[in-house]
This record gives sequence, C-alpha cells and structure tokens, in this order.
Amino acid sequence: MTILEDVGFKVKVNGDLVIARAIDLTEEQMSEYLRLIGRLIGFTRQLDVLLKNDSDIDAYLDKIMSQLKGPNENGIIREDKNGENDSLHSG
Repeated sequence: MTILEDVGFKVKVNGDLVIARAIDLTEEQMSEYLRLIGRLIGFTRQLDVLLKNDSDIDAYLDKIMSQLKGPNENGIIREDKNGENDSLHSG
C-alpha cells in the first residue's frame, strides 16, 4: 500500500508514473490533500541525495509515515503540540 492509498486516494502505478485520484471531496478535504501532496513533493525531491542504500528507503518511509495520519476532522497532516506542522526532515 502506498502513502497516497493510506489517506484515501485511488492509485495506479506504472513504472515510475503514479496516478492518484480522489473524488467527492469537500473543499476542506481537497485543501488538506493538496497540502499533503505538497509535503510529499518537498520530501521526495531531496531523497535522491539522502538515500545511500536500499535500507535507507525503509527508514525514510517510516519517518514520513510517522508524521502523517489518516483523514479525520482535523485533516491529514499531524500537528505538533504548538499547532504547527511537523517538518519531514526534522529530528
């Protein structure tokens, strides 16, 4: 299962092409999904430099998954105790 599937997208993967769809979203859900996609793009852009071997993939997947949560009344992105979004590259 992919990160996008975990939060409710319908996903098709063909090689390195990923097509993810979400339908019947409220405006708030769409906003949260766009925020999630933006965070994923920012996170993955730097991964090619950070990944040294195959075992690094699982470590970074665990890191991003621990910082995201499924859709609920508070949205997709987990917030820290100060109400700010966690950084994907922190800690």
